[in-house]
Amino acid sequence: MDTADIEAKVIQFIATKVENLDVSTISRASKFDELGLDSMDTIQLLFDAEDNFGINFESEEAKSFTTVGDIIGYIEKHQSPEPHNEPDASGMASDQEGT
Repeated sequence: MDTADIEAKVIQFIATKVENLDVSTISRASKFDELGLDSMDTIQLLFDAEDNFGINFESEEAKSFTTVGDIIGYIEKHQSPEPHNEPDASGMASDQEGT
């Protein structure tokens, strides 16, 4: 996923987790407290984001998160590389056996 994809998915994800919050009001700069999230809400949001995005937030680093951009930046930095099935010299994808 590229930065724009991650940002859009995180913003949409947060909008679904916070009642009465319009996705158009959320940006990278949005602070959790401005979105109506207290510290317990933020912790739950991070747990849910771990499941949703397949990552694990380091607890010490996550304690310093205050904005939507903090989550986006962490996911960008720690996302698993997407697998690529690149062709080998024979033109076959590398995970396929030739016949």
